[in-house]
Amino acid sequence: MDGFDAGEQLAHVRLTTPYSGRGGKKGQHMTPEVESLVKIYWSGRFGDSLLFGGNVRESDTIFDSPSLFLEDRYTGQYTDIFVQKVGQVSVQSDFDFAVSQSTRVSSSRKVQVNADGADLNLSGGVVYTGRGV
Repeated sequence: MDGFDAGEQLAHVRLTTPYSGRGGKKGQHMTPEVESLVKIYWSGRFGDSLLFGGNVRESDTIFDSPSLFLEDRYTGQYTDIFVQKVGQVSVQSDFDFAVSQSTRVSSSRKVQVNADGADLNLSGGVVYTGRGV
């Protein structure tokens, strides 16, 4: 097989993904971490690329399934997202939310914010916030 015929321990493989977007250059892109145990597949035909089949776990995960644990910065871009329903969302650490462009929050029902003993209930009218001049 290419890469191993001269005693090499390194081979270039094609990364497989459940979704690669339109044109194959977007979608999901997750590469294995260094030292991860992985499965590599080969068709048996010389000249064919090796394919990365996925990571292999040898022990229990930190969180039960279903879960997603990303240890590094995650980048995502979405055209629009439609969510049918979301239950309660709990964040067990500091939560920093920053938006670099305009933000619009709309609700057909009352908006409530409860934090550190202060309650904010919005149910109509206009609220102006920001720095005074």
